[in-house]
Amino acid sequence: MPTARRLPVWLGALLLVALAVLLRWPSLPREVWNLDEANTTVFAQHLRQGDVMYRDVADTRSPLMVYLLAAELRIVGDWNNRGLHLGLAVMIGLTGLLLWRTVRRLDGSAAGGWAGVLFVVASVLFVDPVDAFTTHTEWFVVFF
Repeated sequence: MPTARRLPVWLGALLLVALAVLLRWPSLPREVWNLDEANTTVFAQHLRQGDVMYRDVADTRSPLMVYLLAAELRIVGDWNNRGLHLGLAVMIGLTGLLLWRTVRRLDGSAAGGWAGVLFVVASVLFVDPVDAFTTHTEWFVVFF
């Protein structure tokens, strides 16, 4: 029985990230999706400008999210929420890739690819838009 051809990892990553970006593309013009995203982005921008967490800016959540957004702002540019949302789409596509790779290593089946695609599509269709398109803590938890 012939074995099925495997999709190269780089191509799977490209397809999943492209799918995540395309599904989120119409939402990119919206600057801020909710108050949590706005607060966290402002805190991250303060950190980028040299302020100190819990001295100059304070939040009740873990500082990890703020530092992650500050790192992303360093990449996409200051006060760039559209860039943060695009980064979120890329991260969701990469999470789909991690699902695919995990299943592929476990049993070598094509189910992992479908799990990755389902995750990317479901992250838009089955989540409230305010949560689906917002750069917030839960997406980073899912990724890590």
